[in-house]
This record gives sequence, structure tokens and C-alpha cells, in this order.
Amino acid sequence: MADSGKEALRRKYDAMAARYSNRYANPGAVARRQVELVRRWGTPAPPGSSVLEVGCADGLVTEALARAGYRVTAVDLSPAMVVAARRRLTEAGLDAEILEFDVDGLSLGRRFDVVLAVMWNFFHYATDPEAALARLVAHTAGKLVV
Repeated sequence: MADSGKEALRRKYDAMAARYSNRYANPGAVARRQVELVRRWGTPAPPGSSVLEVGCADGLVTEALARAGYRVTAVDLSPAMVVAARRRLTEAGLDAEILEFDVDGLSLGRRFDVVLAVMWNFFHYATDPEAALARLVAHTAGKLVV
């Protein structure tokens, strides 16, 4: 995806950051389902495991993961989504590292027990989907959920 396409994505998600979770009929069910994927899908990942959440949006799932006892690092392309996610976690009294990153440049220099990249259009957002997947695999010490 060209830089102008990435800027358009940033603007799109920045504009919806304040109401992003409202697009779901049951946001809590969405968050619980993703926590269950982390916890039980494939090799179990117990609370205390490290999780990299790619495409965290407004922190709906980030909050649920932190509340369930996971050590979460969450990233998103949209600066406004990052702000919304940080606010959500602060207001909930929970801790997570929330960073602005594009999946095309994701390089955190460490590995996680679980990498969770459950985005509607993950491969559409990546300039080179194969390379993006390789970057996610490089961050995984245990389990990758895409």
C-alpha cells in the first residue's frame, strides 16, 4: 500500500477512534472471544503470558487482555486510536504498553508468547502481506493468531 494509502487509513481510523467499539453489537463478546483465542486456541497461554496485539484500535481487546492478567503490548497505525486505547486503559486502572506502529514497519526487538493480529483486512493494510506475516512470526515466541 502506497504512503498516500497509509495516510488515508490513518485519517479514516483517526476519525472513528472516539466511537470505534460502538460498531459492534456486543463489544464485550468480541473482546471475550479474542481473550479466549489467546488463552485456549492451540497451545494454551495462561495469564501472565506476554501478548503483542496488532491493530488494537481503541483498546477494547487490550483492556480485556490486561484485565485477564496478560502482559500486553498493543500497536496501531492510527495516532487517535493509540490515544483512545491509552485513555481506556488509564480509566480502567490497567497497564499496557500502547504504541503507534504500522504493520509494514513493525520491529519491536523482542518476542512475545502470543501475537494477536485479528484485523478485518490485515493483509489489505500491508504493502507486502508475506513480509508483514514474516514480521509477525519474528515477534512470536509461541503462538500467532491472525
